[in-house]
Amino acid sequence: GPASTATTAHPEVFTCEETLSAPEAGGRDGVEVELEVSFEPDAIGDLTSRLTVESEEGGEYVCILNGHGIAPKPQGPIEVSGRAEVSFKNPFTQSQSFKLAVDNDAFSVSESIPDLAARADVKIPVSYKAPGPGVSLKGKLTVETPNFPPWIFYLNGTG
Repeated sequence: GPASTATTAHPEVFTCEETLSAPEAGGRDGVEVELEVSFEPDAIGDLTSRLTVESEEGGEYVCILNGHGIAPKPQGPIEVSGRAEVSFKNPFTQSQSFKLAVDNDAFSVSESIPDLAARADVKIPVSYKAPGPGVSLKGKLTVETPNFPPWIFYLNGTG
C-alpha cells in the first residue's frame, strides 16, 4: 500500500522509522499496523511527546507518547584481572565532560573523560594492582557530571 510518514515531536529522545507501509484497508474498520518507537531519555522524570503518522489516503493519526527517565542503576561487578574496560555512554543530547574516581587505591583510572560527544560510547580503562600475590579486592568506579546522579560500577579485582 501507500507509504505513510511518521514523526515525533521530540526526535532527540523518541525515535521511530520515518516511513511505514500499511496494506489497503478493505472497509471502514481500517487495518492495524505496528510502529516501533524507541525512548532514550536525557533527563530524569516524565517526558510527554507526540507521534504523528500521516498519509494522503489515511489522513493523520496522532498518539501521545509518555516516557519516564530514571537515575542510572549501579552495574557490575566487573572483573578486573590486571586491566579491564568499562563501557559507558553519554546519554545526553550534547557533549559532556565526566569525572572519574575509584574508592580503592588498588584500582586506578584516568581522572576524567573530557567533552564526550552526544550519545557517544567510550571504553574506560581500569587497572588493578594487587597489594600482594593472589589478593582479590572489591572497589567502585564512579562516573560523575554536574546536576545528575552518578553512575556506579562495582569492580572485582583479582591478582
